[in-house]
Amino acid sequence: LIKEAKFMLKLDVHVPNTAKLVLAQEERFKSYFNRLTHLITEHERVLHEIAPVTLDLLQPHLADVLLSLKPGFTDLTWTSTNIDLFLKLAWLKLEELETLVRKINDTLHNRVDFNLKNASRSVLINLPDDQSTSCEEFVDMQTRFTKTEGRALAVKSDEVRRACDEIVLLLLEKLPRDETGAVIAQIDPAHVNAFKGYYARMTYNAVFHATKRSFALLKKKVGANFGGGFLFLERPFFEVTVQLSVPSVVLQPNLDDVQHAINGAAKKILYVSRQIQRWGNTDLNGDEANDPSVDYDNIGTKSFYDEIASDI
Repeated sequence: LIKEAKFMLKLDVHVPNTAKLVLAQEERFKSYFNRLTHLITEHERVLHEIAPVTLDLLQPHLADVLLSLKPGFTDLTWTSTNIDLFLKLAWLKLEELETLVRKINDTLHNRVDFNLKNASRSVLINLPDDQSTSCEEFVDMQTRFTKTEGRALAVKSDEVRRACDEIVLLLLEKLPRDETGAVIAQIDPAHVNAFKGYYARMTYNAVFHATKRSFALLKKKVGANFGGGFLFLERPFFEVTVQLSVPSVVLQPNLDDVQHAINGAAKKILYVSRQIQRWGNTDLNGDEANDPSVDYDNIGTKSFYDEIASDI
């Protein structure tokens, strides 16, 4: 309309008074257009920053932002006198949502993902390359090491759990409210359970990966290795002596003792998961659908051990 009015004036064609009024407010309308366009662009940007796993939890907050934008789609026109008020309220709601999303993403990145990655990379057995040990020393070394690593994994799991609880608490504190301070909408408890269950399973997967990787390292270490070459032979894993006891040769420690030490180390790797308490009230390995009537956190040893042992 503005462009047409300008061309009509240049051609000295009669322009209706209503068109002249619009033309006189050209800068005002352009300002509104740019501000509205920027608002919609920023709204889309904030939506793209939301982690998919938290999308359901944020539904009440997203609905509140859409409610603030609704007048722009249904009620306002270019001649409305309350466009500035609409933009102010919409920006306020969008900024609140962006602040909330950033806090959540920061917690997920620095506390949840960070601990999950470190847990997954953990090694649950100590296999030095530059020394040999006796069977007794090997068993004692693995006992101390697995206890330390088990405690470290338990701390990481607990930190992930606490981070998830704090995210839910933050969302509950920031629920949209009306003028009287009453909460407008609640978070669906099923979405909270799904969120915690997801990260409980992710924690389980990290511990399972660390356990499986440690078994693979133990197998590789104690397995025969003929690829080193004459100049690059590895140090023996166990210290053994050969004694001549006519008419036979005696190996100390004997093979049964060595096998017993290795089996003990393998069990200690597996028992690390006993130190990690179950949480999330979910089927950790995901091999069956969750049953709401089952108290998963109190199954068996109440730790990750039961499902780790069945999956290994």
